[in-house]
Amino acid sequence: MKILLVALLGLGLLQTAQAQAQTPSEAQTQAQTKAQTQTQTPSQVVDAFHQAMRANQPDRVLELLAPEAVVYEQGFAELSRDDWAGKQLGPAIAFAPHTRRKVLRRESRELGDVAWVLTLTRTTVSLADQPLVLVGAETAILRLQPQGWRIVHLHWSAHEEPAEAAPAATP
Repeated sequence: MKILLVALLGLGLLQTAQAQAQTPSEAQTQAQTKAQTQTQTPSQVVDAFHQAMRANQPDRVLELLAPEAVVYEQGFAELSRDDWAGKQLGPAIAFAPHTRRKVLRRESRELGDVAWVLTLTRTTVSLADQPLVLVGAETAILRLQPQGWRIVHLHWSAHEEPAEAAPAATP
C-alpha cells in the first residue's frame, strides 16, 4: 500500500512539474495578450468612437470607453463612463449625424500600456440653415486593457472659427 501511495504521489508531483514547465510565464502571457488585443491602434479606437457616435451605436461608443473614463468638455466634467452616458451620450449621438468632422492634425504616442491621441479638427454644423464652423481640440488618453485599447480620458474644447480663417464662399 505504501508503495502505491508513494507511486501515486510521485506521479502527481511529476504531472504538476510538467504542467508548470508548459505554463507560460506571466510576462509571456501579458505579451501574448497585448499582441492579440492590439488589432486597433489608439488612433483607430478614437476614430471608431466617433464613427459609432455618427452611426447611432451607443453600445459601441460605451464599449470603447473604459468604465473609469473621465470626460472634460467645454469646462464641464463627467467623472465616469456611466455619468457621461447618462447626461451626454443621447444628445451627442443625436447631434453627431448633423456634423462634418475633418481631422486637421493628429499626433499619437504610446508608452507601455498608455497612449494619447491629440487631434485638431474642423467641424461644420448646420443649425436652422445657418452653418456653424467649429475649430476643435481633442485629447484622448487610452489604456491597453484585456479587450484592447480603451479610452480612459477625453478632453474636448472648441470655438467658432474666425470669419477671416473660413474658406471663401464660391459664387
